This record gives sequence, structure tokens and C-alpha cells, in this order.
Amino acid sequence: MTLQEYIDQVRRVLDEYGTDISFWTDEELTHWLNEGLKEVSKITKFSTERVYIEPTDENEYPLPNDFIDYYRVKIDGDFVDSISIDEDGEEEGFYIWGENLFLSNVDTDGKITLFYYNVVQPMENTLDEADIPQQYEEIIIPFCLYRAFMKDQKSDMAQLNQTEFYERVKVMKRKFNREPNYTSWKVIR
Repeated sequence: MTLQEYIDQVRRVLDEYGTDISFWTDEELTHWLNEGLKEVSKITKFSTERVYIEPTDENEYPLPNDFIDYYRVKIDGDFVDSISIDEDGEEEGFYIWGENLFLSNVDTDGKITLFYYNVVQPMENTLDEADIPQQYEEIIIPFCLYRAFMKDQKSDMAQLNQTEFYERVKVMKRKFNREPNYTSWKVIR
């Protein structure tokens, strides 16, 4: 779906067809849709990326701006383990603190590869599409409706849409984390 299609669909639910006297601006709806995308990215970790980092003498590397969490770190073709910050200088590995990745007892002049979960790009133009799997493309609509109803001080409708959003996110997270759906297990005795 394009940004304009999202906005149109949200306006249909809100019974707002004439945008010349609109209570909700397109900018607000766009912001809330992008906020929903960010929230989905953070919770489900469905989008992955990798970045190559040039080594430095300081063993401190800034994380990408769209970084959510790390998946793996590879140095010179070998995966390196994550360590606790307390083990810095004592163990070989890496740790993340703040907005930086630190290497501990790793000497390298080679390439560092960071595999990580990222926040998807926001939609800015009306023809931009959400970078989200097609079967979940409508997941952000309840989030936008939740924010819209909060602005309109309709807390019951806002709560319903917030609950709907987090239920959909939970289903998506289970799929991308490969967690089993416990309610669908058969009990064999």
C-alpha cells in the first residue's frame, strides 16, 4: 500500500471524506503511520540489514542510525561472541553500549560485518510504500487510528485500536521469531 492509500483507508474508518475541513491533517496521519512502522520494527525485528565497518585503533564503532538490536558480528570471516561489559579487556568478543559497538581483545585489520535488526524507512511521499511484508501491510492502521482517537479524546475507541495493533504485532512477532503458537499444540496422551 502507498502512503496515500493508508491515509485514505484511515480517513474512511474515521468517516472523514472531505479533507478541506479535516480534524486530522495528512501530516499527522503520516507521522502516526510512520510511528506505527517504527513500533512494528522494534517489536517484531522483521527487517534485517548488514553493514561493513572499517577497523580503527580504538575498537569503538558507531552503530547505524536505523539500528534496533544486533544479530551477529563477524570479524575477518569468523563470528565473534557477545560479552558482558564487565568482561571488557578480559574476554574476547564485542559488546554494545549506548550507540557504539566495542571490541574487546580482538586485534584486527580486516573487515567487521555487523548483522542487525533495523527500523524500516519512513514513508514521506504519497507514492511511498511501507517496507513491510505484504501479509502484514495493514498492521499499522490500528496504530494510526489509536493515535487519531486519542487526539479526539475518544479513549474507548483508542484503547480498542491499541489492543488490536498489539495483538497483530504479537502474531507477526511470533512468525518472525519462529516462536510456536502454544494454543495450536495438540495434546497427545
